[in-house]
Amino acid sequence: MRNDKQKNRGTLPPEFFNSMRVLSFSLLFFISCGEKDISGTWTGLSLYENGHFMDNSKAELCSLYIDENGAYFFRGNTGLIEKGLLSQKKNLLYMQDTLREQPTKQIAYDLIGQDTLELLMNDQSNALRLTMKKEKN
Repeated sequence: MRNDKQKNRGTLPPEFFNSMRVLSFSLLFFISCGEKDISGTWTGLSLYENGHFMDNSKAELCSLYIDENGAYFFRGNTGLIEKGLLSQKKNLLYMQDTLREQPTKQIAYDLIGQDTLELLMNDQSNALRLTMKKEKN
């Protein structure tokens, strides 16, 4: 009888391992969600300037491509083209336009679901809110 107790002392029940597996996956998911995956091709849906809705055709002229390595290409509704490097921290994008050699700009963003991106920018003295939809591959 004593041998059975000693034998079972070092073994853990299967429920323990199942719980640990769930905990490990949950922790991995939580850590990986720190930065949102915004890579892909985005097309403008709507544009607000200083709180006023702009014509949809202005938003539709905007496009943004972000690759997995942090390179980006942006085309604005006025013909502006930017190309450079992007990094993100929390809800901020840091965009370094290497094409026009501009200083790094900071843009607030919100990812709504997996396919809607909202960018909050300042252009001179104008507050801009550009909502974009992710294109399907």
